[in-house]
Amino acid sequence: MRYLTTLIFLALLITVTGAADEQLRIAGMGGVKVGMNAPDSGIFGNPAALLEVVENNLSLAFSVENYHYEKLPETDAIQFAATLNFDSRPSVYYSRAFDDFGIAVGYATTLNNFAESEIERTRSEYLVDQRQFSATTNLVTDYNLLWESSLTIGFSKQLNESLIGFRLKRVSQTAKRGQILSLLNIESQHSSNVNINDPRELIPAIIDNVDFTDPAQYFDSVDRPSQDLTVSKFEVDLGYQRDFSIEALGNRPLRAGLIVENLLQRKLVRQLPLKFGVGAAYEPLNWIAVGMDIWRVLGHRGLDFAVGWELHESWARGFKGAAALRGGLSRIDATAIFSVGASFALGSLHWEYTLNKRFKGQTLGEATHLFASTVRF
Repeated sequence: MRYLTTLIFLALLITVTGAADEQLRIAGMGGVKVGMNAPDSGIFGNPAALLEVVENNLSLAFSVENYHYEKLPETDAIQFAATLNFDSRPSVYYSRAFDDFGIAVGYATTLNNFAESEIERTRSEYLVDQRQFSATTNLVTDYNLLWESSLTIGFSKQLNESLIGFRLKRVSQTAKRGQILSLLNIESQHSSNVNINDPRELIPAIIDNVDFTDPAQYFDSVDRPSQDLTVSKFEVDLGYQRDFSIEALGNRPLRAGLIVENLLQRKLVRQLPLKFGVGAAYEPLNWIAVGMDIWRVLGHRGLDFAVGWELHESWARGFKGAAALRGGLSRIDATAIFSVGASFALGSLHWEYTLNKRFKGQTLGEATHLFASTVRF
């Protein structure tokens, strides 16, 4: 009971409630997934782990990451300039286990956005003989967008003492790069009875002759894309898991596994790297789980690895619920990352939050913030 009290207190302290969303559980444990079981999902973890799914699970997840806004210095020609980077990853999926096999169906997207905008200084003129005032402002936006969507079907099967899994992904990537030129040109012409030498008459006359009921008439925009490409391909992930009883560990099973991701290596706008992973997970006590993965990712410097832990507790007194705290460390492409997360469940509703942040060179706003909610029925 003391473990339950501690978990609830810490979860409230960081104002986080959580879900059994496997994507966030993996992220909260530093990315450990090869040997982990999947209490509710299978489109992000090891596809062999779907047999651990409990009841029907419908999950929604959303992440915000790499947010960076920077205002650039003004110049004689530019009155405002700024850059904005913002990435997001929404997903929705369903999972269920039936006796000796499990299934998962999901849709996940990744949207990478980068834009740099400049507002040039306004140019204005007044033509005395025509009694006409005009003001022109140019807005130039350079953009670089990549939208990746994945429709995923996972299947897991038990063969004797082993679990095998298969995940088929239809990956579609759309890349757009270019420049948007926007022009704001306001024109106003007043009557001849206005004294142009008196600002108290001239300025109201100019304003009164601007048609604010239809502002779109003063605005024009042209998109000049340098890249507009969409590619869709199929990809395949394979997974394997097996439990081993080790007497030195008190005969509690140690689950080992392996994963091969993006096996087909189909050509996309941004190539998905081929990944080989081995790992193990172990629960020394009923309320704690630990795990470790080692990965070889094509294109990364050296080996990637992840280690993580989870403290969890569930109860049925008064009301059915569960809580968990997670943490982990990982090295991805020679970059060190730490992770923390928390989850909370009441009845069939689950919520979760996870933070992934690099140790160096990344602010809290630029870190990855993941949120999820799961309904179990």
